[in-house]
Formats: sequence, structure tokens, C-alpha cells
Amino acid sequence: MKGRTAKIGSRNKQEDAIGAALPPFRPADPGPKLPPPIPHGDCYDHIYKRRPGGVLMRRINADLTSRYDSDGRSILLDRKAHPDQAIAPGSVLLLEQIQSRTKPIKTIFAGVLTDVRRKGIGSSFAIRYTLLGTTVEMRLPLYSPLLTRIKVLKRVAWEDLKGLSPQRVAEKVENEAPAALKEVDEMVMRERELAKKTLEA
Repeated sequence: MKGRTAKIGSRNKQEDAIGAALPPFRPADPGPKLPPPIPHGDCYDHIYKRRPGGVLMRRINADLTSRYDSDGRSILLDRKAHPDQAIAPGSVLLLEQIQSRTKPIKTIFAGVLTDVRRKGIGSSFAIRYTLLGTTVEMRLPLYSPLLTRIKVLKRVAWEDLKGLSPQRVAEKVENEAPAALKEVDEMVMRERELAKKTLEA
């Protein structure tokens, strides 16, 4: 009898829970503008391919990219859409970074691009530079709000890497990085002089 009462009580609780469901959420304002719907036939790309939920993930990725790509830096890694502006491994980059949003202390450094990972909003790149005579390699998220500026000081042509496997490209960059690092200081000095003249003008 006790067991039957317990079942009836649990059934009543379930009915009460179903009856007390909240109405569907409808925002008062339209909110941020989302990209247009992507057809199911176009869900194949180099990021999600034909995975379950690929259309949804691609839509979310497009929305987040449009929010965080404020200065058009996505073209630096998009070789298919922007082959002339995409950077190749071995290029020299000038980066401007801040410590945090509350302490916007700028740190400017330059180095050689050694690796690129294209993963949509999670895209990142690795840069190698010299700090106090020690070679340091650091990986940075492309869309990080702490990375305030990316400028290409020297480009490497994609034709120089044509026909090479990813391993051979890594070896080529590894061998040429020391010579490129010697030119980084001169490039940074020229960049600072140019920025100073621009401010004075």
C-alpha cells in the first residue's frame, strides 16, 4: 500500500511538473544580426565536413567570427578565399598585445610565423621570436581580444612552398628561422620610425 501511494504521489508530481512548464522564450528585441541560413548541401567545408550537426556548428562559427573579427584579421589565415593576403609560414609578423582588459598595457614584439591551425573561431598560429638571447615560440589565438594588432612585416610567397609536404614546410621554416630572426630587429626599428613620422605629420 505504501509502495502504491508512493507511485501515485510521484505520478502526481510529474503531472504537476508538466503542467507548470514555462512558455517559450521570445526576446523583446531582435538581438544581433545573424548570418543567413546555410543550405544543407553547403555544410561541407574544411572545418566540420559532413559531421552530424555540421550546419548548426558552421552557423555558430560564422556568427562568432563576425563578432570577434573586428579588424578583418580572418583573411590572414583564409588562403582559399584570400590567396593574395593570406600569410604563409616563414612570414615575419609584428604583434601588439595587452595583458588584460583592466590593465591595457601594450606589449609589442615581432617574430617568424612557424605554424597555422585553421579551426574556425578557434584558429591559432605559432610565432617564434628572440627574447634576451633566447628563442621563444608561443601560440596565440587569432581572435583573442588581448591581441589588438597584427601587421605583416615580410611575406613569404606560397609559390616557395608549393609541392612541399607539411613536414617539409616545417623543416624549411625551422632552417630559415634563425636568418629571419636577425632581420626582425631591423624591421621593427623601421616600423617604429615610420609610425613616429606618421604621428609627427
